Amino acid sequence: MFVRRPLMGDSVELLKQPLAGKRILITRARNQAEAFAEKIRAWGGEPMEYPTIEIAPLEDTRELDDALAHVDSYDWVAFTSVNGVNAVDERLRAQNSNWERFTRVQVAAIGPATAHALQAHGVAVAFVPTKYLGEQVARELPITVGQRVLLLRADIASAALARALEARGAQVTSIHAYHTIMPNAREFNWNADAITFTSASTVRHFAAMVSEIPQPLAVFCIGPVTAQAAQELGLRVAAVADVHTIDGLLQAMCDYYHKPAK
Repeated sequence: MFVRRPLMGDSVELLKQPLAGKRILITRARNQAEAFAEKIRAWGGEPMEYPTIEIAPLEDTRELDDALAHVDSYDWVAFTSVNGVNAVDERLRAQNSNWERFTRVQVAAIGPATAHALQAHGVAVAFVPTKYLGEQVARELPITVGQRVLLLRADIASAALARALEARGAQVTSIHAYHTIMPNAREFNWNADAITFTSASTVRHFAAMVSEIPQPLAVFCIGPVTAQAAQELGLRVAAVADVHTIDGLLQAMCDYYHKPAK
C-alpha cells in the first residue's frame, strides 16, 4: 500500500506523487467536487469535473418537516449522507428551529464524513458502522425490538436498509430528505486516464448522459455497491476502496498507480 504521513487537519505531506500526470474524472455533485479535486491535486493528479448528479431540495417538504417537528418521538435517527444532513439543516432553518432537538434522540451516521457534518452542528453521533455501507448499518445498529427509527435518505435510495431494520423488529419511518437528479448531458473532452464513482447513482447517470462510454478508462469505485453498478453496465473496475470514503478512494487510486511492475 502507498503510505502517506498525515499532518494537522486535512493536509498531508506527500512522500511521492503517485497520481502525477494522471487526469482523473470526478462525477460527484458539483458542490462536493472541489474538496475531492483538491485532494487529487495534493497527490499530484489533475482533476476534471463532469457532475452526473445534482442535489435538489424537495418540492413538498411537509412530510420531512413533520418528522423533524416530532424527532424526539423516535429512538434513533439515521443519516445516510452528508447531503441528508445539509437538507435537514436547511429545513430546520426554514422552521426557525435548530439541531437542539436532536439531543433527545440517538443519532446514527453511515460514515465519518456524515458524522463530521453532524458534529459540526453540535450533534453527538452515537453510532457509525465498522464499514460504511447501508447493510452494515442494518446489521450493527444497536436497536431493540419495537424501537422507532427515522431514516432520512435520498428519494432514489434503495429501500433495502429500511427493510433490513424492520426485519430486526424496528419500526422504521423512511423519509425523503432531498432529490438526486441527473444534470443535462453536455459535451466533454474525454482525454482522461481515470474516472471515479462515489455512488451507484453517479454510475447510472453517467451511462445515461454519454452516448458512448469512453475506453480505456481506469474505473475506481468508492465501495462494492458502486462497483456492482459499474460492472452491470459493462465497465471494468480497476479498484474498489477498502475504506468507503473519499480518502479511501484516493488511497485505492494511489495504490493502483503505484503498484510494483510485474
